[in-house]
Amino acid sequence: MKMILRSGSGGMKAGSIGRKGWALLLFLVIGFGIICADQAEIGKIEWKQPRKRTLRALIECIGVVGSSAVNYWIKYDDWMEDWQFNLTWKDQTKRIFSGESYRFDSNSFLTNWAHAISGAMYYNFFRTNGFQSGSSFLYALATSTFWEYIVEWREVISLNDQVFTAFGGWAIGEPLYQLSQSFLSQPDLGSQILGTILNPLLAINNLLERKTTRSAVNDAGSFYRQSTFHLGPAQWKSNTGGIASMFHTGFDFRLTSITDFFGPGKASGMQWRPLYSQLELSGFLTPEGKFEEHGFTSKVVLFGYWEKDFLETETDPPQGSGFFVGATSAFQLYKRRAVSPYDRGTTGNLDPRIPREVPTEFRDKMAVISVIGPSYRHYIQKRNVSLRFGVDLTVDFAMVNSLPYNTYSLTHDVIGLKTTQIGWGYFYGVGYTLIPELQLKWGAFSFSWSNRFQGYRSVNGVDRFEEKITNPGVDREKRIHNFLGLGFSLPKTPMQLMICYDSVFRKGTLGTLTASEKEERFYYRFQFTW
Repeated sequence: MKMILRSGSGGMKAGSIGRKGWALLLFLVIGFGIICADQAEIGKIEWKQPRKRTLRALIECIGVVGSSAVNYWIKYDDWMEDWQFNLTWKDQTKRIFSGESYRFDSNSFLTNWAHAISGAMYYNFFRTNGFQSGSSFLYALATSTFWEYIVEWREVISLNDQVFTAFGGWAIGEPLYQLSQSFLSQPDLGSQILGTILNPLLAINNLLERKTTRSAVNDAGSFYRQSTFHLGPAQWKSNTGGIASMFHTGFDFRLTSITDFFGPGKASGMQWRPLYSQLELSGFLTPEGKFEEHGFTSKVVLFGYWEKDFLETETDPPQGSGFFVGATSAFQLYKRRAVSPYDRGTTGNLDPRIPREVPTEFRDKMAVISVIGPSYRHYIQKRNVSLRFGVDLTVDFAMVNSLPYNTYSLTHDVIGLKTTQIGWGYFYGVGYTLIPELQLKWGAFSFSWSNRFQGYRSVNGVDRFEEKITNPGVDREKRIHNFLGLGFSLPKTPMQLMICYDSVFRKGTLGTLTASEKEERFYYRFQFTW
């Protein structure tokens, strides 16, 4: 398949997948299928509260955070652009007790979304040492507060860092903990390796505890895990009329941790510990091996109510239905490949308010903290037909690329706009995410559908350089991401062949300027579920 593409900013290079690409795809598919074929997916042990290790958790947290603080102070020249306060009584009381220092900072997109990863690490210092999810969240929040108030005493108190660190802590940290625990409870080498990769802190603390696989099983309790790896060629069509050949690849882990939820019997209850976790990595690669786009999603249902009513059969899976409803929190990262130096990371002007060369070449990117909201999942099994559907609705805080900004910079003076918009091409916003999804299986055939509706409005009045914002404007962004998939499972194998379609529609407004775009992807993929 040849690739021909005409695009504006950030076009994709021409090329072809070629024989080597197909050979690599086939090798990965067969090899991964062999590795996954014997993996276990169900644990049926009653959950037990792990022993709490407070001293070890504090030593690990203080050791890592303390060394990071020393490194930050040693390399303070790298962050001089963030300095606004001196170490005086007057400056520090003003910084802490007045509203002037509570701001959205002016750092790059990469620097700011990465605080969610830091939060997951803070969270797991305590979660992997026997603390519950709620107390681990509070410790992550306290660690983030210490960093903002004490370590970064020269800087504004960053509201966005606090949100991303604290809520990213359990939105990313809890799924990493749950999934790693489920893998480490399995005796085979592949599961042990995956569990260690997903959460090295848990693996290390298990070694310090001298835990056997059996004790790890007791910690994990009862769970149902579905793990998927997929890889395949794709055709990418943009609204500019271009078509590109790509590879699409990714992992998807989903874990339900309600005691024997899919086993026979009738039961219900309120569970105050996490009952569902999901982790997804995906991306589109060019024939040259570069990620044209990549995404990462992590979600946890923190607590909730569940019911089930399944009947045992001799030949089929347990027949019946079950559901759960609870409070969910999530993290989402999406980024297109940068084509300008200032859009790649932290490279760029020291002063973030110096405008870039016009026309600017910022590409799509967003990082979303879905703070809290309801989540519902329903499962039905009737003979060889299974149906799973659900819906999530959350209140979000996000960093969102401004779609009209590149065009706006050609015809307008941008110097009075928000700082992160001028320097890095994104704005801070609040909004929502609504995700309905459905999966239907009938024998060897399957159908999957999901939609992600998102809408955001910029938050004004708390820019780090608020006194320089003469044209605050209102940024708005709406997105609809639609996915459809048809699959066929090969008998007695973990392999499935799927034909997929997804589309992304965006509409953005900056002041009086509105822009929209739509991209469509058609692809088929080899998929392994274990």
